[in-house]
Amino acid sequence: MRIDVIHVLLIEDDPEDALLARKLLTRRTDYRFDVRCADSLQAGIALLDEATDAVLLDLSLPDAQGWETFARLLAAAPHVPIVLLTGHDDEQLSMKAIQEGAQDYLLKNDLNASVLQRGIRHAIERKRTEEQLQELAEELRAKNDQVAEELELAREMQQALLPQRYPVFPAGVEPGRSALRFAHTYRASQFLGGDFVNIRAVSDTAACVFICDVMGHGVRSALVTATVRGLLEETGAMAHTPGLLLTELNRALREVTKRPGQLVFASAACLLIDVGRRRLSYAIAGHPCPLYLAADGACRPIDPGLPSVEPALGLFPDQAFTTFHRPLSAGDRFLTFTDGLFEVEDAAGAPYGKDRVLASARSHAGLELDGLVQALVDDATAFAGGRGLEDDVCVVGIRVERLAPATQQDTAGASR
Repeated sequence: MRIDVIHVLLIEDDPEDALLARKLLTRRTDYRFDVRCADSLQAGIALLDEATDAVLLDLSLPDAQGWETFARLLAAAPHVPIVLLTGHDDEQLSMKAIQEGAQDYLLKNDLNASVLQRGIRHAIERKRTEEQLQELAEELRAKNDQVAEELELAREMQQALLPQRYPVFPAGVEPGRSALRFAHTYRASQFLGGDFVNIRAVSDTAACVFICDVMGHGVRSALVTATVRGLLEETGAMAHTPGLLLTELNRALREVTKRPGQLVFASAACLLIDVGRRRLSYAIAGHPCPLYLAADGACRPIDPGLPSVEPALGLFPDQAFTTFHRPLSAGDRFLTFTDGLFEVEDAAGAPYGKDRVLASARSHAGLELDGLVQALVDDATAFAGGRGLEDDVCVVGIRVERLAPATQQDTAGASR
């Protein structure tokens, strides 16, 4: 923006230097300079007003010398561009002043009209740009603070969607007397995560454990997990048949998230543990196969003969998912987890892998359920060597404490 009149305050106690500066500023130019003079720092500060566009400051004045001169003026006029008039002996001090807020320094012996006028104009423009950048930085900080507050609220809401307490069987008993025990741990690689777990009672003898891993990280995946949570509430009545539940979730997720050119999907596993029917029913959608941990510490995939894993949720709208069954025994433990547990890498880029997860589960088989799930994550984290987990990780442990008496029909229905 063009300035027709530039109001300059010249603080200089040497009459000859002051006269020279005034003459140089009144030479013909596209700009007109209005110059007021003061021969001391105190007098100069008294002349400062809102119309002052720039200050020409000599560092050696009767009432202030060197750095003190600049520091006092800067404190009195922090928003006014300051150009120092110095000799060769003050160049180091002048450079320091520029680092602290001065806009420029000019050597008195090198002054001419062009140098002085251009120096003042550039100082004004630099100061204006500096203040605009400061304003933008303050706006950005305010927006960042707002985003941080919103992310914190989102994180709290996401945490609230995770299990806060576990169901007990039969309903109403003390947790220590429940026929089914649960434990879980959850770590997000970023402020918000894309993993989700839900544990609920679906009858007096059965619990449904649902775990999923949404593609990606951060806000986008967190929003999809919230969507899955809502869809799970709508389809919860189908939890008695895990394959049917995943089929309906797949259809609903595909419908809710379909947009041209975008693909949203989530791996998932649904386990129905029924101590009354003495069987485990499960379905898997592109998710790591859960593990079975026997009372003697043996650990293996829940079904080594499981056919090829069916696709993740959200990929194919008409996908139907299969429900598989296996019998339950008292003391059975099951572990289900997201792929962030075994995809972690060490410093050399080697993956942790599923075999190490199996070995970790075997080595910690003697721990209580909550200690076991935590140990799995701790081992994977230790493998990363302090680099942290690059993906979200969720691990759920299930223990069958005892079974309800089974009828002949229930026993027959427990076979696949």
